[in-house]
Amino acid sequence: MARGLFITGTDTGCGKTVVTATLARALALRGVDVGVTKPFASGLDPEEPAEDSDICFIQAAARLKEPLDETC
Repeated sequence: MARGLFITGTDTGCGKTVVTATLARALALRGVDVGVTKPFASGLDPEEPAEDSDICFIQAAARLKEPLDETC
């Protein structure tokens, strides 16, 4: 079994978030202890609520409870 996955892409909007969220949800539903890290988040709108960010979407998919600042 893989101990880690690194999802990468060359452009904004190429599907990294959707792929990551899908894999995280599938693994979590199988009982795998999933952890997600987004080391750098670009393009965030300071006026946009944090709940609408990519990392919050991924955290919800994986059913993670860690604070945002521990994940991103």
